Amino acid sequence: KTPETKIILMGVFPRGEKPSEPFRAKITELNKLLAKFGETKGITFLDITSKLTNPDGTISREIMGDFLHPTEAGYKIWGDAVMEVIRAK
Repeated sequence: KTPETKIILMGVFPRGEKPSEPFRAKITELNKLLAKFGETKGITFLDITSKLTNPDGTISREIMGDFLHPTEAGYKIWGDAVMEVIRAK
């Protein structure tokens, strides 16, 4: 009933300090499945893994203090990424 509604489907955030953490591969596979929904009209899939991780794939304590939950800096990255999608549509 509201065809102009913008749906942003977020990818699952990485967890664990290193890219070799067991959950990382599972999260990558899940995000690939979720990305297929982004091909549906009206849905934008947003995976910000690359914004939350260092170039070597590690997670900084400044972004996720416990390597799971975003810190204030992590929330800013998340919010900025979402706003970028909202403004682009």
